[in-house]
Amino acid sequence: MRKAGHVMKHGNSSSPEGNNSTEPQTSVTRKVLLVEDDEDIRFLLKRYFRRMKIEVMEAGTLGEAATFLDQLDENVLVTLDLNLPDGSGFDFLSTIIAANKKCPVIVCSAYSDRAEKALELGAKEFLPKPIQFDELGEVVKPYLK
Repeated sequence: MRKAGHVMKHGNSSSPEGNNSTEPQTSVTRKVLLVEDDEDIRFLLKRYFRRMKIEVMEAGTLGEAATFLDQLDENVLVTLDLNLPDGSGFDFLSTIIAANKKCPVIVCSAYSDRAEKALELGAKEFLPKPIQFDELGEVVKPYLK
């Protein structure tokens, strides 16, 4: 079993380490959808991503998150809480996968015992709460290039 505070990655996710690709940089604007019911956490995440010049969309419930479904593609990173007022983040993760959306999903939850299920359902990463922003930076880096 992994220790609390350590990120778990999907087995087939690519790693940014040592990636000295000569591919041209794309001019695609990167976006983040924050699905988090805790307003304080959502505020901190929003501020963090905006400092990185990333466009932020936000939702505090599954219902709000569903309104963004049509906008999700490979250029949108989703950070997803599991315990939301109107249901489980696993439901939204399953919806994203079923809709064949190519966006990477990072599950952020205080319930570390749910990491394996999140990865099995298609999340690229699992980040335990409380969120450590240095750890968050390392986790999101490969998805925001």
